[in-house]
Amino acid sequence: MNLKPSLAALALTLTVSLSAQADNRDEFSKANQMLFLTPHMDALDEAGTTVHYRYERSGTHQEPENVFSDHISLTITDVLEESFRAGEVQFFTGDRERPFPGFRQARGNPVLAGFLQHDVNRMSEAAGQPVRYFQNRIKTVLEDEPVIEEITFEYEGEDVTGHRITVTPYKGDSDRNRYDREFWEKYYTFTVSEDVPGFIYQLEAVAPNSDAEEPYYQDILTLESIERP
Repeated sequence: MNLKPSLAALALTLTVSLSAQADNRDEFSKANQMLFLTPHMDALDEAGTTVHYRYERSGTHQEPENVFSDHISLTITDVLEESFRAGEVQFFTGDRERPFPGFRQARGNPVLAGFLQHDVNRMSEAAGQPVRYFQNRIKTVLEDEPVIEEITFEYEGEDVTGHRITVTPYKGDSDRNRYDREFWEKYYTFTVSEDVPGFIYQLEAVAPNSDAEEPYYQDILTLESIERP
């Protein structure tokens, strides 16, 4: 399966659709409001600003060459009215880099969309099921079953308040026999705060391992630094 078109298509779709739904935000769960209907990039208020994220992949099911650390960066090219931003995303570096469309009018952070789409593409490959199947599972639990905690975490040496959203999309899936049981307990956590640039501090996709302490599957994206012009 070619990951590249799907990754680009989802990011482009979300940057357009999220802003269109903002007026109807009360119709959505608190989790969906925070992740997809909140202006994420107000603090990125100067063209030329770049936010750097560290991406780490590990897990017992990975071949050694597929365990790696890499980077994702988001650069603002234009600051628009009403919290909209234009810019571009570099998704991984070197041979791993994935094509990612520039965004012209985004209020949400496109890195979130890219992380989720990259994850469900890999789930689809592993399970032999359509990408949309896993997209819909995540969408459903974010609306119906999210666990939301108020938390304090450290960023750049200071305590920051925010929220951690946790969902387990496949635990209650009546059709989960379609795919590897190691994914049944897989969970996603979204650590967010209005006090960090770009709103997204950390994203995790983790499948615990029933036979070992190390997870079967683990991808973690963490805000690393911000570079201003």
